[in-house]
Amino acid sequence: IGLGGVGMSALALILAERGHIISGSDQQINPRISQLIEKGVNFFKGQKDSNIYLLCKKYEISPLIIKSSAIPLNNPELKAAENLRLEIWHRSDLLAKLIKEQTSIAVGGSHGKTTTSTFISTLLEKANQGPTAAIAGYVPCFGSNSHVGNGDILVAEADESDGTLVKFQANCSVITNLELDHTDHYPNLNELIKTMQKFAEGSKSLLANYDCRILRNNFKASAWWSINNIEDVDFAAIPIALYGDQTIADFYEKGELISRIQIPVPGLHNLSNALGAISACRLQNISFKEIKK
Repeated sequence: IGLGGVGMSALALILAERGHIISGSDQQINPRISQLIEKGVNFFKGQKDSNIYLLCKKYEISPLIIKSSAIPLNNPELKAAENLRLEIWHRSDLLAKLIKEQTSIAVGGSHGKTTTSTFISTLLEKANQGPTAAIAGYVPCFGSNSHVGNGDILVAEADESDGTLVKFQANCSVITNLELDHTDHYPNLNELIKTMQKFAEGSKSLLANYDCRILRNNFKASAWWSINNIEDVDFAAIPIALYGDQTIADFYEKGELISRIQIPVPGLHNLSNALGAISACRLQNISFKEIKK
């Protein structure tokens, strides 16, 4: 329900690529829905209760209903599913299942999580790791916001807006930074910190940005990264030169200079995002030689 949403469409594409029969609805067709239709997804324009009854009549197995936080309780399809006592999952329940089934990297944080997730997925793809990805943004090397690879690793963007990311049990959680946001859900910064701590505690390891004071003071990371200092962190990228189309930095591991790197995007924030992605890949034992290439 709500097929065209950036998070919902990513999950639908992964399931369709894996051979599941997918149907979905939305008010209008968008490019993401057009891509799903090309993959064989059955699309209903408009959200009517008859859509659910038609699916139940068409298939011997009752459909599993997936909804997001954006779907109101009075949605006609949702009401029909409830009347028929169908199994209903939140979008986060499906993503949590996918995360648990594979070696997974879940990327959260107030800013940069889409970019960092995209960078991680791209690095893994270029390193021939065949990642699967579910990201709330367009990934150029995939031509989509999601991808199904033949490798072991899944990269997922972990949205904190509604608190449902506490369901995720990733092999590695990445947190880019934190500040109070989504005040419709979090009354204060402490509540956001508590939610993100639960997200981190549910993972086997935590990789975090040492330059964010809130993270540094409230989290115990398995590994830290920084673009400001070499000491007290596992990974560092100290900027040497910043241009309008690229950033040049020296990359360090455990205080040891490894190599000078050239990142084809501008800005210190993107240097931090890229370093977070490099660090996540190094923790997955991807060689720096492959990453630099």
